[in-house]
Amino acid sequence: MASNGHGNTHPPVASLTDPKAVFYNRLLTRTFVNACLCEDCARDHYLNYPYSCYLNHPPKEIPILPGQRPTIIFNSRMRRYEALQLVRSSIQYFSRPRKELDIGQIRSATEIQEWLYHRDLIARLGSHDTRGTLTVDDMRALIKHLLCVFFFGAIIPFDFAWHSHYLETNVNWIGVTVTENRNGEDVQCIAMHPTKVVMSGSPSRDFTRALAMQRLSTLMHELIHAVILALCCRACRAAGDNLAHHGRAWQRLALGVEAEFASLFGLSLDLGRMDGIFHDMKNAGARFHYPSRHDLEVYGFVEPRRVETGMPGGG
Repeated sequence: MASNGHGNTHPPVASLTDPKAVFYNRLLTRTFVNACLCEDCARDHYLNYPYSCYLNHPPKEIPILPGQRPTIIFNSRMRRYEALQLVRSSIQYFSRPRKELDIGQIRSATEIQEWLYHRDLIARLGSHDTRGTLTVDDMRALIKHLLCVFFFGAIIPFDFAWHSHYLETNVNWIGVTVTENRNGEDVQCIAMHPTKVVMSGSPSRDFTRALAMQRLSTLMHELIHAVILALCCRACRAAGDNLAHHGRAWQRLALGVEAEFASLFGLSLDLGRMDGIFHDMKNAGARFHYPSRHDLEVYGFVEPRRVETGMPGGG
């Protein structure tokens, strides 16, 4: 670690061609001075109109009770769930002790384990062309099980495809989620490329498994986008930060999903949380979104700042 001359240490900045070096350079030079609008930093008025929105969200909207599944209401004209409330409730829901899971979660978790260990999901996801090993109906069924385990079994309109023109025009993308209006209803359309390989570093000795894990991670990455797009209120003042493409709501959910997926299924997903921040920082479509310093601490990308206090009895 490199010292700044005042006793503090920062990650080394090796080269401005390295994405992580760019990130840390911007961290040091810009210091992410954006005011943080999260529920902790704006605690006194976060859910009070007009700071929140005209819906006047209650402090706790989704009760999580042992063995029970809350009913999630989908309404594409008025998304009723404040983003960080939904995120906190989701994480509380899927990280409960196993004895407190509801029957739908248990059944879907068991089904996913069946796919993983008896139906060769990893080998099928790691194939050269996934259209020959996993049908669109297979992927839709898998998505429904993931919704049951992680997102209340929310009945949100979604679709899946093994191709999208967005994936052809963006060479580094292997997945995308787009909201389409079909017959007056918003549908979250998840698409993945069936043959594209985008992997950094030297090839793995088990290339099939590495490719499968990238695709499984991509599916979860896009499913989090789909849930947030379908359910989260867009009228709140803090929605600009919370609902940025890889902003506060997505980052927190992704962090929770990574931890719990490993616990439930013994697999370590990489949902591209750091890459998501790079993407938003340089993307005009995302309005060059920068997180706050506090956000980066919550995401685990920088160490929390130490609050210095005087020595007892000191002047």
